[in-house]
Amino acid sequence: MKTALLTILILCAAAAPAGAATVAYLDGGSVWLKSDDGTKSKRLSGPTPDGRVWREIAQADNGRVIAVRREPGKIAPLNTFTLWGKDGEEIYQGSLKAQPGWSTSAFPVSLDLTADGRNVVYGYSNMTGFYPNTQFETGTYVLYADRTPATEPFRIAGWKWPTTVGDRIVTADGGTVNVQREMAQVPFALDFDPWIDTSPTGLELQRTDVSANGTVAAIELVAWTGGEMTTGKIAMVRGTLGGEIGSGDCFLPAQGVATDVSVSADGRLVTWQDDRGVVVAGSPDFSGAEPCVLTRSPVVISATGEMPSFGSASLGGDGGPGPGPGEDGFAVTLPVRVTAKGLVRGVVVKVRVAKAGAVKIVGTVGGRIVARGLGRAKGAGLVKVKLRLLAKYRGRPGSLKGEKMKLKVTAPGGAETVRLKLR
Repeated sequence: MKTALLTILILCAAAAPAGAATVAYLDGGSVWLKSDDGTKSKRLSGPTPDGRVWREIAQADNGRVIAVRREPGKIAPLNTFTLWGKDGEEIYQGSLKAQPGWSTSAFPVSLDLTADGRNVVYGYSNMTGFYPNTQFETGTYVLYADRTPATEPFRIAGWKWPTTVGDRIVTADGGTVNVQREMAQVPFALDFDPWIDTSPTGLELQRTDVSANGTVAAIELVAWTGGEMTTGKIAMVRGTLGGEIGSGDCFLPAQGVATDVSVSADGRLVTWQDDRGVVVAGSPDFSGAEPCVLTRSPVVISATGEMPSFGSASLGGDGGPGPGPGEDGFAVTLPVRVTAKGLVRGVVVKVRVAKAGAVKIVGTVGGRIVARGLGRAKGAGLVKVKLRLLAKYRGRPGSLKGEKMKLKVTAPGGAETVRLKLR
């Protein structure tokens, strides 16, 4: 990348030995683990029966996995999380918390576990008061993940987009990547040092993921148009954690908007999400070429997966049927928010099927059929079906606002009933 992120220095750090790497991600309403080549897989949890949806996921270096779920349209505090161990056993269930005193809280704005999987870090955005005296605050919360948490999370105000390397937190402050100072109290500490200046790129800094050996960093840089993310690039940088930066930094050869990057513990592999789905590739050779020259060709391990995260979870044992290329079993995924007004033109429901055939959706309110959707699968994989109000309800969608709708989805290989509240 010719636009260097900061002054180029010489790298002296050596790479750690390679280890087994697995990718945790969300797909089809389920929590999945997959090998870095996409050939082996394991499902930790399927779609939940209570209307809640898995929304965020992260994997610790030791293979523990945390996933957060909540009901579409509900506020952030009404969340629950599950923590699984390296072998897929459930360790703990809890809820991410916020400090009191705020009228509105949004979290997690990024999510990660410390290397031992014992503490969870997550970004937040808080607001209170009324215009013109509204107060805003963004920052990072730290909470126990595998045991009864404190009544309040530990608060680090102003430091955003947290991830971890070991027990230390990596955050964003303006255009600067910052690293928590190494001390006995980490991650429960307030002191950070600046590391990488991304301001010369002209893009907005979000998350930075650092390999466990501290030699490779992957930086998310974005731009927005009309409230929509229209640019998402991932810069790859090698260096010494919190210290010198080496030469040859570059942007990954992603397709479309690239986000949710994660680097393997040894720094030799990188995974991210772009228009192709979840992609895994070798880290760059840092030769200075733009875009990056990768040491292993990209492999799409899930065309519909989201939020990939590297760790070392085991794929052995009985974890349920794993998704092969293009076939992840039966699952229904709804938009985060379904409104009566949106159903006038139609909303897209994603249905994963095991074989070819018709996919039907019938929406009822109080026993009355008010919406229908019909699609056809050409084979195993994901089908997008537009669910739309019947003609007699399209002129008065307001009469359905606030009503509870029951969706019956039938497709080859499965059927599911989903309940939601129309907004």
